[in-house]
Amino acid sequence: MTNKGKVPHGPSAMAASKASELNGRMVAARKHARKSAGKPAWAHPVLFRRLEDAGAFAVECELIAAPVMTEINRRTGLVTVSLGSGPGGDVAFLFTSDIIGDSPRLPRHARSWGDVASLRQQIVIERQRALTAFRSEVAGGSYPAPGELIHPESDPELDALLERLSSAG
Repeated sequence: MTNKGKVPHGPSAMAASKASELNGRMVAARKHARKSAGKPAWAHPVLFRRLEDAGAFAVECELIAAPVMTEINRRTGLVTVSLGSGPGGDVAFLFTSDIIGDSPRLPRHARSWGDVASLRQQIVIERQRALTAFRSEVAGGSYPAPGELIHPESDPELDALLERLSSAG
């Protein structure tokens, strides 16, 4: 708060209150995770219960063996987000760059359904080709061509400009 003693109110105050509450829950979960460092999360059955007790609503499960992911999901009320942990979670997650094929190298657990990397390379090649052609034609004098110039039969603005220039001296 910027003003001492004033209590914030309205939608932004509620949002700040909720964010603070969620942040507190995340901090509690992080503290427990630090205590469990060095061992995989699934090796700590109590971890998921503590995350729930701390108020967490979801947990990202990254690169856990698929059968372990299924068992974790069966035993927790948390929404489980599987990132490379098989189909046993509530949510299957992949990064968009992997899905669309924009990554130079896919992780072993990912799959690509597109080839955006090739399209990006085509764009680079086409951009270079077009800019090179433009530069070449400007240097060679073929751009702009007569049809690309504005030359009206009678131009009152040009006539007025020429008149002012010749009278100025």
